[in-house]
Amino acid sequence: MFKINKSSIVILVISVWLVATIGSEVFYRIFYLIFFSLFFSIIWCILSKRNINANQKVDRIYCTTDEEINLQTVVENKSVLPIPFVEVDKIFILENDFKKEYFSLMPFEKVIMDNKINFKYRGIYSLGPIEIKLWDVFGIICFEKSVDIGKSIYVYPKIHYIDNLNLPNFRPLGTHKAKSSTNEDYTSIRNIRGYVVGDNLKRVHWKLSAKRGELQIKEYDISGTNSVNIILDMTEVYKSFDLEETAAEVCISIVEYLLRNRVETTLYVVSNKLYSSDGKNINDFKKLSNLIATVRAEGSIDVIDVVKDRIKLNKHSTILYITGSISSEKLNRLNKIKEYINNFYIVSCDDTEEKHSDIVYIVNSIDIKGGFMYEK
Repeated sequence: MFKINKSSIVILVISVWLVATIGSEVFYRIFYLIFFSLFFSIIWCILSKRNINANQKVDRIYCTTDEEINLQTVVENKSVLPIPFVEVDKIFILENDFKKEYFSLMPFEKVIMDNKINFKYRGIYSLGPIEIKLWDVFGIICFEKSVDIGKSIYVYPKIHYIDNLNLPNFRPLGTHKAKSSTNEDYTSIRNIRGYVVGDNLKRVHWKLSAKRGELQIKEYDISGTNSVNIILDMTEVYKSFDLEETAAEVCISIVEYLLRNRVETTLYVVSNKLYSSDGKNINDFKKLSNLIATVRAEGSIDVIDVVKDRIKLNKHSTILYITGSISSEKLNRLNKIKEYINNFYIVSCDDTEEKHSDIVYIVNSIDIKGGFMYEK
């Protein structure tokens, strides 16, 4: 795309008219001067456009929202012709953070521009395209060139390293006794007692019963689950981008804690559709964090219907549901899920709603750093 100075066209038209009507040698000279100036300007800009190039480099392509990245933009003239006037614009998608740059380029010269960029929200940010405008030496012709960089920066939510996450019936490492009889560990006998009417005969300790002459019943230790299902609500429940970011930071911090402690974790993100990913240890953290970083709160799927109908869970599953807002009607529907899933916990990041005793509220994402205690 190019633009021609309108005044040059007007002067050229006037010179043609004067040559046609008067035919003086002076007007012929004026006409040839304007015509060849315009002609050489076009050739100059065409050659300059072909030989001007731009590129961008960053010191890293993966970062979190609390980190700063160094962005270097290089514009180079690879021709023998000087470029008297160059304008560089939109060197990054967050264009409001940068001013236009103006400079000239001598033959085979390059200009390097260094910028520091910060990201307030998670996501994938593309570098470029860089918009370049260049003018000829007479200021008559302006050519525009767009340079596609083809690189992206992956920005993850800020991670707050959790010290402890205390949920009933949940064991991050090893085995310990849980607070409720949800699961029994049939490899760990807690007690032997005498038979009472109604006891399951499968619990009878036959060798000991034969020795004592009466039926003896085995009682087993109750152990918690060693896997967690996290449901991140990314439907249109967030009142602001900051609230959405808080929920994402809480989620990624919990995921990091679980995988660091070798807890099998399945992450479901509900937005315009259902996304899922799973991991067994910290080596799987990247693929789960990619999911949290890239899915935005733009869906309208009914989260509760997704939990009931599309996620394969059982009575003993452990579910951690993270959202930005919970209405009383929504909470009532969620409580119905608890009727057939024993370990269902709710975390809300909204501080303006009516408080409910069976919900953990994390208004500031940094509060997750010390973990939290959830008592059913």
